[in-house]
Amino acid sequence: MDNSQHRASCTSRSITFEGLTNGSEQIILRVKEMIEKSKKRLKERKCFHKRVDFELSATEPGRVKNICSSGKSIDISGGGLGLTTEFVLRKGEVLRLQLPVYEIDVTIPVFAEVMWTKSVDDQYRTGLRFLR
Repeated sequence: MDNSQHRASCTSRSITFEGLTNGSEQIILRVKEMIEKSKKRLKERKCFHKRVDFELSATEPGRVKNICSSGKSIDISGGGLGLTTEFVLRKGEVLRLQLPVYEIDVTIPVFAEVMWTKSVDDQYRTGLRFLR
């Protein structure tokens, strides 16, 4: 089969190749991974190394508890923030962040949702999505 007989079709969710052999599964998997990664990162991330204070309202049986803590930001985009903390944050929790402004000594309050958290050494790396 020559190259003119290879056909590929692409939709927003899947790609199928017809007529390919020898490693076609790896090609398909790699292309799918690239598409999924491009969907995840719609906004460019920038390095942003600042202390970020945050507040979280946690519910316990019979009461609501406000937790105030801080972390260090890693990166920022128009869609969210990477944060490292000593406090474990759980997916779905909503935080009130105090984002520092570079040029002046001011913080801006922003709400963000915890999208994921993973343990790294003795800290937690967290991905936050800004809420509108």
